[in-house]
Order: sequence, then structure tokens, then C-alpha cells
Amino acid sequence: MRIVIDTETTGLNPMRDEILQLAIIDADTGATLYNQLHKPLHVEEWEEAEAVHHIRQEDVEDMEPITSPLCAGKIREILNQADEIIGYNTGFDLAMLAAAGYEVAVDMITITDVMRMYAPMHGEWSEEHQAYKWQKLTTCAANLGYDWGDYPAHDALNDCQATRYCWKKITAGCKTKSDDLIQRMLYVAAMLIGTASRAQREASDPRLIFPAHRETYSLLWDLQRALEDVRDGCPESL
Repeated sequence: MRIVIDTETTGLNPMRDEILQLAIIDADTGATLYNQLHKPLHVEEWEEAEAVHHIRQEDVEDMEPITSPLCAGKIREILNQADEIIGYNTGFDLAMLAAAGYEVAVDMITITDVMRMYAPMHGEWSEEHQAYKWQKLTTCAANLGYDWGDYPAHDALNDCQATRYCWKKITAGCKTKSDDLIQRMLYVAAMLIGTASRAQREASDPRLIFPAHRETYSLLWDLQRALEDVRDGCPESL
């Protein structure tokens, strides 16, 4: 089963903040599998986050904590059935879930981050980070033609539906499994290039960079160009 997840939280630090809303939908059908507000156990106020998602203390004061047995059974059942988890900045949502006690075996299932998929499509390059800039979900959704209607952004369930739409739009051009694999590898190559570039830039002395790192950096560019050629129908470049 493929699922789309999203969280609304008290803040951006998984070590300190907590989940206020968790939503999970079926990626293929769009059906809601889980959508619940949760009372935090430790955080008592979240003014900055409230200004974004509008979840107030009084909205959650009578709700079950996400760690309660009543919620845990439902959440674990869904996560245990998933063979692919899709999200927008999925790593953050998984980190928040892990902090709440819901570890996901990321080495056993596919993790798809639509934010990372969309960044090269948007094409805004960061000279500072030598990588494509990550864009907000609202930006991605707007550019891909998503209509929020009467369901505004920054509600976990609404964001799940927008993420699902963007994921389907982005992957619609992949006609075969091989096309999809090549596209995924292109995204990986783009992100690895950015990571390698940052590692180079942040090193205080270029001589301290292990030679293999420099070689890998060059090979990543070759990988990206080769995959682009294959995707675009020019396999002779290999």
C-alpha cells in the first residue's frame, strides 16, 4: 500500500516539538485512512506555528495524545501495511513520528519526497548551496495547477491531498517502470551533487578533502548527464 502523510506540529524541532495533527491518505485512491488532532504532552504554547496552521490550544485540549494506545494501534496498523510513504519534506514528518515513538523502517520501504522531486523541475538554483532550492508545497501546488477550493493549506489532510496531486502530476510523464526509475535516479543525483558541493565548500582546507570525495563529485555530474540523455532518448552518450 502506498500512503501520503502530513503533520502539523508545535514547531520545527523534532527533539522538542510535538505533533498536533496527523493525516494519512491512500496514495492511489485519495481515501482518508487517518486524520486526527492530538494534544501535546509537553509543549504548552506554539504561537509561531499557530499563526501558520491555526490550531489553537483549545482545539486540542480534549484530544488524545498521539502516543495514547487508542491512537497507536491505528497508526501502527497503517504504517506497517505501507510499502511506500509519500510526503512533502517527508523526512521532517518521519522525524516527528519517530520522536513520538513511531519508527519507520526506511531501509525496508520506499520513501518519496515530493519536495525533492519538484525542486529540479522548478529550477531555482542556489549558488550558496550549489543545489536546487526547495520550494513550499503551496508553490509546487500552484505551479502544477492544484485547486485548493474551500480546503486551505496547512491543514494536514488538505496538504496530503495537495501532495498526492503533485506526486501524480510529476510522475504522470513516467510511462514505464524504467522511466520512473531513471527519474528517481535523476532526483537522487541532483541532491547528491548538492550535498557533495556543500561538503567541499564547508571544508576549511580543500587539501583535507579525501580524494575519493572529489572523484565522487565528478562522477555524480556524469551520472546526472547520462541519465538525462537516456531519459531524453539519447542512449549513445553511454
